[in-house]
Amino acid sequence: MRVAVVSLGSPDYLPDIVADGLIRVLGRQNIHLHFGKTALAGDIRYTHLMNGFFSEPNSFQLLEADMLVISNRSGAEIARTWITRTGKQAVAFLDGEDDAGIRENLRGLSKIYFKREYLAGHPYPANVRPLPFAALPEEPTDRVPIERTVFFMGHYADHPVRKKIGDRLAQMGFPIANATWPKADYNRALRGSMIGVSVRGWGWDTYRYWEIPYFGTCLLSEAMPIEIPWNFKDGEEAVFYTDENDMALKLGKLLAEPERAKDIGARGRAACLERHLSIHRAKTVLEAMA
Repeated sequence: MRVAVVSLGSPDYLPDIVADGLIRVLGRQNIHLHFGKTALAGDIRYTHLMNGFFSEPNSFQLLEADMLVISNRSGAEIARTWITRTGKQAVAFLDGEDDAGIRENLRGLSKIYFKREYLAGHPYPANVRPLPFAALPEEPTDRVPIERTVFFMGHYADHPVRKKIGDRLAQMGFPIANATWPKADYNRALRGSMIGVSVRGWGWDTYRYWEIPYFGTCLLSEAMPIEIPWNFKDGEEAVFYTDENDMALKLGKLLAEPERAKDIGARGRAACLERHLSIHRAKTVLEAMA
């Protein structure tokens, strides 16, 4: 199976995460990368993403691919040309936008249209499937001595929901990290935290939602209305809240039972490794397109 991945001006992490997984599953020699840029280029928090993948040349041309995986912001023309020139219909669009809307002109060219912000219970067309972000394998992952009980990071004043959570955490005496840290420092802080608080941005799904359990930290997240196949189990692999008041209540309970918080973090990491890595998102694409 040879797959071409196209991402021209992608606004999010989804095409990069899927490309990462495809390369890990199929090998770089079976992936053609046609990227205008990675979504995270220049962001020091995510220098690990697809690290080294562009240093190897493509081993086949775009039109020689068996399948086309393309970001929604790459537009319809490349997909239409690929279908016309190859006679194949194996096109998967990756829609990682922050909204729940479908780009019908792109869906019409798709065998499967993968949607990050796939609202649970919403009546989507039959060829639309949920595909959230995932964690990328990183090292080191070993836990370090707990240096902080609660980790919360984000430019929280920029978003009303994040501001509510950030303000409540500040009232409870927990520091808010607003600066951009180098990835190694950020990872070290997560690995040394007992509880990590995840809050939506302009889209519900965030990369931090996956990073926190990947590093074995207890995920405390708002309950999200989007469809996440095989999501973390509430109270076992993560803890979910409804608003800032519920967050404070559940955080208080976790702080009162630190061993339970650590246990949830360990089970969350196991769940992440079992079903929520970039390779799992890549396999979802490959199996749906088979």
